Amino acid sequence: MFHLHLADGTEVWLDALSSIRFPGAFPKGDRIVEVNGQAYFEVAKNPAQPFKVKSGRQVIEVLGTHFNINTYNREMVRTTLLEGSVKVQADKSAIVIQPGQQAVLSAELRLSTNASPDLDEVMAWKNGRFQFNGNTMEEIMDEIARWYDIKVVYKDKINETFVADINRNLPISKLLSLLEMTHQIKFVIDGDQVTVTKW
Repeated sequence: MFHLHLADGTEVWLDALSSIRFPGAFPKGDRIVEVNGQAYFEVAKNPAQPFKVKSGRQVIEVLGTHFNINTYNREMVRTTLLEGSVKVQADKSAIVIQPGQQAVLSAELRLSTNASPDLDEVMAWKNGRFQFNGNTMEEIMDEIARWYDIKVVYKDKINETFVADINRNLPISKLLSLLEMTHQIKFVIDGDQVTVTKW
């Protein structure tokens, strides 16, 4: 995880395998940055210079606010608002979300609103946690693979979903041991590869 301050006073936290492009100093007009992966923003208020975040074919416009954007899954880009208000645009459609809501952009560029996302789960990464609430093993291992920079191989199809809240600073062997305590799955670590099998 990486924390940085932009020239206008905006703070940004980047998750694993995430990137941001921004100017050294914002010119007059809009403050524009580009994001890939997952980032949390605390935008410095400046009504004269709207702050815009581009991610693929989506643009988020804010004046001063706190929000999280997750673009890891290009099939379902999620923008979650914690404070303020934002307008999310994609092609010719746009929606405005309020605190506690989430804008969801599908692969077909359809925008929708999730009125009650799990904010603890959305922000767990920034707070140094893995939090899973009914996630599939593939969803869990995707997040673990990004964080620990590992390759995941599945020997069996895992149909169960899982609930867990785990510290991100654990060694991967300890984290996987905690998941094995469900008695649903087993892991074999071989260098930078983890093989997943049924219990």
